Amino acid sequence: MPLPSLPAAPGWAHALLDLAAEPMAIWNAQGELLYANRAWKSCFGGGSHEPWLSRLGEPLQTQVREALRRGEGVAPVRAVWQPSLACGRLDPSEGEFALSPWPAAEGVVPAGGTPAHERCWLARWLPLDAQHRAERRAEILAERLEVAQEFGRLGVWGRDLRSGGGFWDAHVFRFFGMPVREGAPSFQEANERVHPEDQERLRRLWYRSLEAEGRYDAHYRVVQPDGSLKRIHSQWMVKADASGRPARVVGAMMDDTDSYEIGRRMESISTHLAMAAELVGLVIWHQDWASGITHFNDEGARLLGLQHARPLHIDEIYAHLHPDDRPVARQASERALRENAPVDAMLRYLQPDGSARLVLTRRVAERDADGRCVAIIGVALDLTDRERTEAELREARHRIALAAQGVGMGTWERDLVHDVSYWDAQMYRLRGLRRDEPRPANELRIACVHPDDVEPMLRIYREAWQDRGCDVVGHEFRVVWPDGLYVQARSAR
Repeated sequence: MPLPSLPAAPGWAHALLDLAAEPMAIWNAQGELLYANRAWKSCFGGGSHEPWLSRLGEPLQTQVREALRRGEGVAPVRAVWQPSLACGRLDPSEGEFALSPWPAAEGVVPAGGTPAHERCWLARWLPLDAQHRAERRAEILAERLEVAQEFGRLGVWGRDLRSGGGFWDAHVFRFFGMPVREGAPSFQEANERVHPEDQERLRRLWYRSLEAEGRYDAHYRVVQPDGSLKRIHSQWMVKADASGRPARVVGAMMDDTDSYEIGRRMESISTHLAMAAELVGLVIWHQDWASGITHFNDEGARLLGLQHARPLHIDEIYAHLHPDDRPVARQASERALRENAPVDAMLRYLQPDGSARLVLTRRVAERDADGRCVAIIGVALDLTDRERTEAELREARHRIALAAQGVGMGTWERDLVHDVSYWDAQMYRLRGLRRDEPRPANELRIACVHPDDVEPMLRIYREAWQDRGCDVVGHEFRVVWPDGLYVQARSAR
């Protein structure tokens, strides 16, 4: 469709506009396109009466409409033009936009002398050239790199092997405790800041890397002005020229000090935990929930009768359990999966000699950020020896009680701190009382003694308490039964 004729537009202006390298167009007061030169059509397409203003982003779009309404121009301003599908472009165009009055007729008064609705306007678009766009992209990339370096403790460096010149960014200077300056110090100067124990190793690696193209890396310590150390991990690439000879080096280095300290503390904690586990015989284990693979410490290996600790599938571990306890172990893990709390289970582990170890186990689910179980972690304590000792102690107490009962002997205990007495059943029988006697033993020990024997008994008590070196104290006294009968008794403490 041919463009409508311009209102009294000079013919020579068309030719001049078409020769212009920058996109230009003529709009009416409503922002409709009346004419566009070749550069404009190349950038934005053709067509008449297309609402070009709608392609401008805000707030410039509103600013232009207000300028057209008031009959004013728009000074050059940076803008982004959003293309339409009709122009065959999908990517927006960035440039500088300007709007100025366009003469209404050749040799006649300018647009400023005509009514606003009859005025025409020259729209100019100055695209950012390729160099400008590249510079802008470089600025953006540099900003992103700076952020990455700052938060990632990353420094960039390089060296020209032919001239000997080099480059360090500000982060590398900071890693070496040096003031920032142009270029870079020589390798010898930089190596003097390296810890003496690392200097020779780094020097040999550096000069060896300059013999052939490739990738290299090194870990070393740098001594700071205050005497502290930074742990540096440096990586570099040696690049060759057209003849294949190494010509330049580009590299990056990271400050690993914080990571090293965290790792060192974690290693120390792990070592202390392992020592504590070994001292108390504590088994520590970790089961990956997805694979079922379980890792455990040396105490766990000993419990399973293994020579050394090695990963096992959970079913292999269950095979070491007493058959009756295998469902108990599975139910405990399933319960830990459902609950956010530790779950205990007493299990018997079978030994190669046919015996069983009684083990108290505790496990809890480890979850990811979404609450899904990723592992079951737990501990286990072998109670076999303690259980055996406690059983023997219970048996000994039972035998002592039977012997005491056979000879008419009762046993008692007095808590001097809280002034509380404890009697066994025989003590009550020796006084003709029932075990469910409501009066406390403290009251009965005096109430059941013959009045004439109370004071001598208390005096012996006091002397015994004051004489801490005394092993055994004994005395005789008379016990008064409820029916008034006197029974002669002997007490030893």
